[in-house]
Amino acid sequence: MCRQPTISTITIIIITGLIFSLGMAPIPKAYSAERFDVEIAIQSDGSLLVTETVVFRFEGGPFTYVFRDLPDDHTDGITSISASMDGQVLPPGTKAGQVEIVKVKGVSPVKVKWHLQPTLDSTHTFALTYRALGVIRQENEADALYWQALPDDYDYTIGSSTVKVTYPKEATLANAPFVQAGEAQIETDDAQIVFTARDLEKNDPLVIAVRFAPGSLISAPPQWQARQVEQTRLAPIFMVTALALTTLCLAGLFIFLARHQRTTPSAASYSSSKPTSPPNDWPPALAAALTNNASPSWPHALATLFDLARRGIITIEQAAERKWYRSQDFIIQLRAQPADLRPHERGLLELIFGSKAGLRDSVKLSEIARNASARWKTFSDSLKQEIEKANLIDPERLKLKQSFLVIGVIGLVVGIAGFLVCASLIETLGGGSMFMPMGVVVVGLVALGLSAAISRLSEAGELEAARWKGFRAYLQDVTRGREPAMRLDIFEAYLPYAAGYGLTEKWARFFQQQEGVEIPTWFHSLAAAGEDGMAAFVAMAHASDVTA
Repeated sequence: MCRQPTISTITIIIITGLIFSLGMAPIPKAYSAERFDVEIAIQSDGSLLVTETVVFRFEGGPFTYVFRDLPDDHTDGITSISASMDGQVLPPGTKAGQVEIVKVKGVSPVKVKWHLQPTLDSTHTFALTYRALGVIRQENEADALYWQALPDDYDYTIGSSTVKVTYPKEATLANAPFVQAGEAQIETDDAQIVFTARDLEKNDPLVIAVRFAPGSLISAPPQWQARQVEQTRLAPIFMVTALALTTLCLAGLFIFLARHQRTTPSAASYSSSKPTSPPNDWPPALAAALTNNASPSWPHALATLFDLARRGIITIEQAAERKWYRSQDFIIQLRAQPADLRPHERGLLELIFGSKAGLRDSVKLSEIARNASARWKTFSDSLKQEIEKANLIDPERLKLKQSFLVIGVIGLVVGIAGFLVCASLIETLGGGSMFMPMGVVVVGLVALGLSAAISRLSEAGELEAARWKGFRAYLQDVTRGREPAMRLDIFEAYLPYAAGYGLTEKWARFFQQQEGVEIPTWFHSLAAAGEDGMAAFVAMAHASDVTA
């Protein structure tokens, strides 16, 4: 059953029993309600004067507090709260013998807590009085009261519950009162209705309903109901407006993109072919970066590393020392620094071997990550500059990409700010207002997606990228065993390119299964003479893939 828009019930929280002496077992405890009564006096303005009386029997203990939540949703507020115990009104406070009332505007529920002296094996009566404003609601053919007399969730039995409703004599019943949830006997008298339920088990519900002739109690709906009606009216307006504005903004984005769209007809034919050798003599890092929208990443650095090793500039050897947290490590040694190195190659040496004192002679593979984060720009910026100097970047496309990026970021920021504003006004505007910032966020996300999809390559760059994508597809097929006429000599020759495409470990593992493949001369394993060092090479390939 859906929760009724009424005030919730008394909930008892039992604090852990005191232990009278060290080692003494806690005293078993339990509690039940001998009766749970509610008196409701309907006022001519649609508010209610409510008195709730609960008689709890405590067995064992001690019990140190009782609390009750008063949800004020579907009301115009709760005022004049007063709590008593055993007929004595308790003063406000948080000490024993006092009552704590926490009421925060806009936050439901209102919390009431009775603080008790440690209580054992006794019976006490707890009473709560308050005024609930704007509870009577307007329906098409009635002024209606719905009231949930018992908690949604309670773990004690109730001997009896009597709910007495009194109403002004000028009000007339529209039909017979009824129980909307649960079971109870109903008696009616002059301007009074009594609901009686007995022997209630844990979580048994009791929701009463009393409907009066329209206009006999209230002439206008309560504020909360009027807001709800207005919110229901506004929801489709917000939704349609948000949908229309979102559609217009998205259409504007795609029209703007279409006006700057560039087609390179021959690129598709290049990318559909799979050349079995590099399309040109470009460095592996530059060739791989082209297929990644000219955005340098760690695989491109790894491609440069293996290319330098193939050219005798560095060597890699398996380290003899092992750590408990790492099965094996590898040492990269700098053997030469030719003067004709490309800028991105010098940047990689700085990234790997750089220190405050200059370039080191060797470094462990496991230590590269520390340098990679601090010195990454020395490699990535130089690689970007080489791509630009080769006229592979289109400045106009780059501006277009950045424009969509700015639009996307602004959309997300404005959308999130809109969510916060609408959340603060949701009581007035309703949940339908959330459609507006949601539309802004959608536009922002689409703009970011378009920014990521827009290539910043020039036409020449697109053509070259298409050629290299075909070669990448060939290398992928090799690792999948789809190239039957396999030449073993390509293992070392194409390793830098495979690394640039993120295939380092797959490349090594595939050739590990082939007979007659020798590890490169620049790699030294700890395997004894005559033994296969490919296992160590595969381990190095795996470690290099996850280094940064």
